[in-house]
Amino acid sequence: MPGQRSSIPGKSGSVGGISNNSASAENDSDSGRPRSTDFEEDAKESTTRTTTESGRTEMDSDDDYPELNGELSGADSIESPPPSRESKVSVHSEAATSVAEQKMARKERAAVTIQAYTRGHLTRKKLKRPQTPGPFPREMEEEDLDYSEPEQSEHFTEPEDNEIEEPEQGEAADEPITREEAAVTIQKHWRGYEVRKNLPEKQPETPVNLEEGLIDTDDENELHETLESGMSREVDKEESPDGPMTYMVRIFTGNRWAADTEADLHIVLHGEDGDSEKRILQQDSQNPRFVQGQVDDFLLVMPSVGKLRKITIGHDHRGYGAGLFIDQVIIVEGSGNGRVYLFQCYKWFDSGQVDGKLERVLNCTATYQGPLNGLKKSQGRWELLLHNGQASTGLGATTSNLNLFGYSHDVMAKSIDIYDNTLAQVPSVSLIQVDFGAELANLTKVRVEIDGSGDMPDYYLDYVELNDLDTDEKIEVTMAKWLRWNSEDKGAQAFRELVVFKGTPDALPLCTYEGKLRVLVNKIALCHPNVKVELFGENGESGIFPVSLENKDGKKDKFDVSFRIEAASLGRNIGIRIYFDPTEQGAAIYDGLGEVQRIFDKLGVENAVGDGCFIIQHGLIRESTHTPYRMVLEQSRIVPRVDESDSFVLELRTTRMEGLSTKISKSKMPKKKTPNWIVSMLIDERSTLLPAVTLCGADGSEQMQCLDTTPVDGLISYQQKSDNIGEIKKIRISIDRGQRLNVLPDEEMPKPRVLIKKIRVNDGANGDIIHFPAATAEFFEYSVVEYPAIWPDVQPIESVYYEITVSTEDSRTQMPFRAHFKIIGEMGDTGLRYFGVPDGSTPTIFEPGSPIESVYYELTVSTEDSRTQVPFRAHFKIIGEMGDTGLRYFGVPDGSTPTIFEPGSQKSVQFEALNIGEIQTIEAHVEANEEFFWKISEVVVHSEDGLFYVFHFDKPFTLKQNRQICHVSPLTALL
Repeated sequence: MPGQRSSIPGKSGSVGGISNNSASAENDSDSGRPRSTDFEEDAKESTTRTTTESGRTEMDSDDDYPELNGELSGADSIESPPPSRESKVSVHSEAATSVAEQKMARKERAAVTIQAYTRGHLTRKKLKRPQTPGPFPREMEEEDLDYSEPEQSEHFTEPEDNEIEEPEQGEAADEPITREEAAVTIQKHWRGYEVRKNLPEKQPETPVNLEEGLIDTDDENELHETLESGMSREVDKEESPDGPMTYMVRIFTGNRWAADTEADLHIVLHGEDGDSEKRILQQDSQNPRFVQGQVDDFLLVMPSVGKLRKITIGHDHRGYGAGLFIDQVIIVEGSGNGRVYLFQCYKWFDSGQVDGKLERVLNCTATYQGPLNGLKKSQGRWELLLHNGQASTGLGATTSNLNLFGYSHDVMAKSIDIYDNTLAQVPSVSLIQVDFGAELANLTKVRVEIDGSGDMPDYYLDYVELNDLDTDEKIEVTMAKWLRWNSEDKGAQAFRELVVFKGTPDALPLCTYEGKLRVLVNKIALCHPNVKVELFGENGESGIFPVSLENKDGKKDKFDVSFRIEAASLGRNIGIRIYFDPTEQGAAIYDGLGEVQRIFDKLGVENAVGDGCFIIQHGLIRESTHTPYRMVLEQSRIVPRVDESDSFVLELRTTRMEGLSTKISKSKMPKKKTPNWIVSMLIDERSTLLPAVTLCGADGSEQMQCLDTTPVDGLISYQQKSDNIGEIKKIRISIDRGQRLNVLPDEEMPKPRVLIKKIRVNDGANGDIIHFPAATAEFFEYSVVEYPAIWPDVQPIESVYYEITVSTEDSRTQMPFRAHFKIIGEMGDTGLRYFGVPDGSTPTIFEPGSPIESVYYELTVSTEDSRTQVPFRAHFKIIGEMGDTGLRYFGVPDGSTPTIFEPGSQKSVQFEALNIGEIQTIEAHVEANEEFFWKISEVVVHSEDGLFYVFHFDKPFTLKQNRQICHVSPLTALL
């Protein structure tokens, strides 16, 4: 059953090596049916187009200037842009009051009418030139490089004798027709008039009118020289500047975990006229560059290298986490109306990521040049110059018809069945005019498809020039790729997509989608193995490509088939649409499920029919090997058919995302030395307390050694003392109570403190760097803060709150003591946390029967008895299945006022720590200088998930018995 297709009437012709097609675009309702790849068309295709034949379809014409009708048809009015795009002449002059004005109006109308058929004549003649080899061969970065550069040898240059070649076909067969000659003459002078009018420095003092143009010489060569000198004036001015060229280089750092770097970047520009020297894009100590999600601009002044073709960009800092992720690079040439170049990347520059590359060659994705006379509003009318074939090999000719699809987010328009004989004669240029409509004024992408007609269905597209006929914006999109029809090669596809770049950073990324389909093996075959597939999402859909569901290995239950295509980004919520040819039993089952689906849709119920049980169980899609996730499509939906001609369609939709590692494989990873971790800390000049640093890894934790207690330019450093503790998971910062900074105390600061501005952790042996969130924080004597380690594309450990409640059974002391607790879990511990306010100014008093309000991650101590002359200080450490909290002071962090644990009191303290999993053990430590007695009836720890853990210490705390460890009480003991 054929999908919705319609042939748009248009004009086509050829002049030399250039074809000219004009077609209006037809809006598509996105019905979800195949466009140019229907099964029925494949089966019924019996006619072929060969290179020995005329190579023309019904819409082709041997006459470059066909007979003119008295009035333009509706199709002609769409195909040809109105004269208001460049001229100020009105096509309706009935209001003219004088005979002269009416005469002029008639001439202008005649010129406009002829322009509908002859526009582009001189442009095509000017472009028909011999080839010249380019100075640079194409260098592909890797086998599946997404951003290829055009070969310089396929650009046209002026013949030395400045003579225009006669066309091989078309014009040689044309008979001299007076009307055609008049059309050529008027078109020449009309375009010359428009060019001269937009060049004020060359305008004559008296205005040039149409009659003066008509009585000028008809010599074609002389007119060519006049037009070319006028149109190339601005180009020559920009491409051959006097003195150095200014390039504004914009680096877009990706919004990924650990995407930023401290390294300097280097860049080399490669253009048609040569290469630039290597330039350094330096960091700024005051305003760091290449920060996650940031855009950094660099102004480079250097000799011009001509039109840019590619860039080399990278850095020299080897080490896991030392690199960066670059989304794209935009380079603005010169000032004013210079060209804007887009180099898409979306890849890591990190020795520990994906392929380990620190430097990449990025080919120019697209080039943009704005209009000279201000930007007008687009009406969706475009002129496309398709550069066909490989100049170096002479391959790439096609007999296929071309289909064009334009997209603007959720709006799509198409122009189909476009063909000209120059597509079969390469290298050549095909000129196509298409009206996508005002709804697609903000065009985001254009897809070019082949339909597989003839004996040369494959097609090589080098690059495409897109000119907005309303705004005069010019875009050049690099392609240099094949369009393959029904090829079994992985990655072969019958379409290519052009990203529309208008000088802004919002162009759609060009992605390489890799996916799998889990196929169910049924006892009764439900469909034929050859199916057609397309991806769809919030940015439209991809082209259609073939996939074979054949069970080649004879699996009895299910098996996987894979696919790979290149397309402009479809967004996050991606789906798969499968068009298949069912068997008789499969069609009956499909129609039955379709009726059920239709009922659900009518009732507004979101239920999907056929989930995981009809042909396909689920699908997987990943948009790049540099993407740390893939989409899992487990919801399948039958698309009910409206009539018998509709296709059989099964849709799979994204239900969840699954994390994937982008770390370099172990086989490619260089052998690492024993890590030597170094922590550098920038502190405020008024700081007096010395921070204590503990590195927590997968295999343990270790407190680092301070190398010098005297800050140098505000920096203090720490070094790892023992062996490897595994991959670093977090860093814990507390206060070293055994020593202080070697600085004079600030009398204006009432309390000892330290203000940490920045933390840097690097492996001196291997170059690895750990990223942390913004670490600016103020610490007091009993403060403890943990920061999660951030590795490239690895989500850090989340921060949670733990609540500790201490119920004191008895407490006796002369002086308040300070309690610290450490919670230990399966993923580590929290470190010792002081039970009280961080500055320690007021010790927590554990009086019997005096409850304190419970808060997040709260530790509550119930004191049974307490006797002391001098207050003591209690510390608790909670231990869980993921680690421990470290000893935490039971009181205010500065420790200035110890907590008083009176008999019968119940005291609580709250602190924040990273998740340690299920709590298993608690450790308590009491600081005291004199004899004391403290008996705890119970300790209760409340976690953020609503669970609580109860601990009972068997013995009282005394000066000699000041440290105890207790395991969580079993549930039966609490009943």
